Amino acid sequence: LAAWESRVARCLREAQAAGAIASDASPQALAQVFWIGWEGAVMRARLVQSAAPLNQYWDFFAHSMTTKTPAQDGASADNPLPTRNTLS
Repeated sequence: LAAWESRVARCLREAQAAGAIASDASPQALAQVFWIGWEGAVMRARLVQSAAPLNQYWDFFAHSMTTKTPAQDGASADNPLPTRNTLS
C-alpha cells in the first residue's frame, strides 16, 4: 500500500508542478485520502455488485483537486493529528 500511495503522491506532485492542482496542497496527504476512500469504494462496489461507487468516488476525488479541502491545508496536512492507539 505504501508503494501505491507513493506513486499517487508522485503523480499529484507532477500535477502540482504543472499547475493542475493547488500549489499549497499536500500531495502525500491527498494520496492518503485517495487510498482511504478508494478502498472504501472498492468494498461498497463489491457489496452492491456495481462499479458505480468507484465512479462516484473518482468523480468526488477529481473534483476535490480543484476545490480547497482539509487534505489540502498545507503544513497542517503534513502534520496530521495523532490518532488514538487502540492496541493499548
